[in-house]
Amino acid sequence: MKPRQARVTRIFYPADVATIIFPTLLAGLAAAFPARVPMWPAVVASSAAIVAALSAIAVADARFDTRASRFLHGWAFAGFAYAIYAEVHWVAGPIHGGWLADDALIAIDRAMFGANPIDAFGAIARPWLTEAAQVAYTLFYPLAVSVGAELYARRSAEDFHRYSFACAYVFLASYVGYILVPAVGPRFTLYDFTGIERDLPGLLLTQPLRHFVDAGGLVPQGVPAAVAQSLAHRDVFPSGHTMMTLAAVWWSWRMRLAVRWLVTPVGAVLVFATMYLRYHYVIDVVAGAALAAAAIATLPAAWRCVVSRLPTRPCDEPALARRAGQ
Repeated sequence: MKPRQARVTRIFYPADVATIIFPTLLAGLAAAFPARVPMWPAVVASSAAIVAALSAIAVADARFDTRASRFLHGWAFAGFAYAIYAEVHWVAGPIHGGWLADDALIAIDRAMFGANPIDAFGAIARPWLTEAAQVAYTLFYPLAVSVGAELYARRSAEDFHRYSFACAYVFLASYVGYILVPAVGPRFTLYDFTGIERDLPGLLLTQPLRHFVDAGGLVPQGVPAAVAQSLAHRDVFPSGHTMMTLAAVWWSWRMRLAVRWLVTPVGAVLVFATMYLRYHYVIDVVAGAALAAAAIATLPAAWRCVVSRLPTRPCDEPALARRAGQ
């Protein structure tokens, strides 16, 4: 008889493991410092809900093994990624007593370039360029999903699950950065947040897309800049947009996917947009690129560690029940 742990983990994919471990550790961190994290009960409760929901999906998939259950299970991390991102907001700022790393990040940028490099983008600002940059920036999540979608459509189960694990690996690594180095970005510190429409006007889509991105980052509209900054997610260092976009581009070329011809140019504009639109400092993007390279390099070892030590559900066969019956 296999150990109980092996029987339990057998229903989970590698990406599930990362999805379970991270919120569990986040809940433990919040509970360990209740005086610093006022929202710790919410962190613990939401983490428990994420783990319970994912476990229920995995159990249902193992039991029923239908096309619908496999689809829901395979794409589960795509839905939980934002839920975990929201949880990080309750911890990243408070755990440091409200300290922000923006001054240090600004100093690094100035040391590298002799001035604030973000200022240089103002000289090339044009409404059409702002429009293109905002559209590309907003397409961050669909770009990552598009790579997985083509792998899924190819019916290459193992390739799809490897990519899903890569997404979890990269996303969650960026979340660790947010907790260690909380910052709000140049749009709040170097510029007047309420004057962004004046400084960087777009065409038709810029304003609604900008508001959409702000809402996703928990930044309300129509409030003073100081209030917006106090409520904004501490999600600047490293640039998660850069990390995941470069990983998606690399994966699309590695697998020779048709979507690479879309992901690559849009991804290039997206990385440019992180700085041009004042969401990130240059050092955030540099760190994001370096960490993306590190994640890609260490991904095979991380995959082997999770698959061999637990072990997880076979990724090359769609039906766990059929495998068990052989």
